[in-house]
Amino acid sequence: MRADGGKRRGEHLEATVARDDELDELIEEIIIDAHGDEGYWSFLEAFEDEVSFPVAASLVGMLVVVTAIDFDLTTGTDPAVSRLVAAYRRWLGIT
Repeated sequence: MRADGGKRRGEHLEATVARDDELDELIEEIIIDAHGDEGYWSFLEAFEDEVSFPVAASLVGMLVVVTAIDFDLTTGTDPAVSRLVAAYRRWLGIT
């Protein structure tokens, strides 16, 4: 944080984006009993359990309201959503 109380560039992201080891723990927690493609359903259930829809997000620079998840998304401003999306993308191997 700067002396005037403002945040440095990237400081907010560091606070909301989970580290790789945290994501690995979250992935293990989510897919503990899943086999093969069941991991997809485990992540879907995690989103349904942890995220209160609708949730605000940004799509191509435009503000949108997400009412459901189909996993073709980017992280938004909600830390819970960002953490789950990051874990899902890491599980897929696309991070």
